[in-house]
Amino acid sequence: MTNPTTVDQIADRVEHLLLRHEELQKTNALLHQQVLALSHERDLLKSKLAAARRVSTP
Repeated sequence: MTNPTTVDQIADRVEHLLLRHEELQKTNALLHQQVLALSHERDLLKSKLAAARRVSTP
């Protein structure tokens, strides 16, 4: 069978889209973890800055 049928083409495309969806879900999860880590780091730095300002205020 040299010419793929329309159904075969659709099946291949769906399979490709499912793989791409899985890749994007994994990427999204990693990015979400990075956002959480950076938010935590930001909050920690803001807290340290506020503490430093309290110490240096006469």
